[in-house]
Amino acid sequence: MHAFSIRYFLLISTILALVSPSIAAQAQQRGRQSFPWGLAEARLMQEKAEVLELSEETLAALEAVVAEVKPEDEKLIEARQAAFVKLDALLAEDLPDEKAVMQASDALGAAAKQSRELKLRCSLKVRSLLTSEQLSKFMEIRAKVQVSQQRRRRRR
Repeated sequence: MHAFSIRYFLLISTILALVSPSIAAQAQQRGRQSFPWGLAEARLMQEKAEVLELSEETLAALEAVVAEVKPEDEKLIEARQAAFVKLDALLAEDLPDEKAVMQASDALGAAAKQSRELKLRCSLKVRSLLTSEQLSKFMEIRAKVQVSQQRRRRRR
């Protein structure tokens, strides 16, 4: 790896390490929890249960999926935070060991990949609980929510 590539990687890693914990802290200050994408979809389905005309069985199944996924999500959040802390500590050194930095980066990447896969599995599970009509309504609601979230982000 060239010296320029290493410097570029270290700069990007440092920025990510500094920004990510602050984003999480801001979300906690606003009283929000960190939900994976799939859990956010499950929560939205629960909030819109009346509009989606969800049965009691479907609501119970949604709750079961959330109960199944949430402990794994919490472990992955801790793993990502630990990887960020380790990488940040390494990058705080004047001359960090390249191999150790790369291993910490790999650990962070692995945790992020596992988290993304969990979100996708959860999303697929909760969507499979809906009928085609309910899924169609849900996707419309979800699109509206995403647009409003994007607008709020632009205002900040």
